[in-house]
Amino acid sequence: MNDTHPEIEKKMLELLSAMSPLERLHKTGRLYASGKYFAEMAVKKRLPDLSGITLQIEIFKWMHQSELQDFDMTKIEDHLLNSR
Repeated sequence: MNDTHPEIEKKMLELLSAMSPLERLHKTGRLYASGKYFAEMAVKKRLPDLSGITLQIEIFKWMHQSELQDFDMTKIEDHLLNSR
């Protein structure tokens, strides 16, 4: 679903195109870090007793739940828990 007005999308593409690759990488990194921070706050609010690897797994699941199918998430979680 794309709910961005076409003029806004055009302006955003112009702004991104004007940036150097390093600037785009920096902006993307900051955006990812912000998203991870908010995901961590949401997980901690829902599951306040988690810590360590189990907290990190829940943050990962929160951030990537729409991109990965459930069976993939289970495989990833099993790998992370058993590879330590």
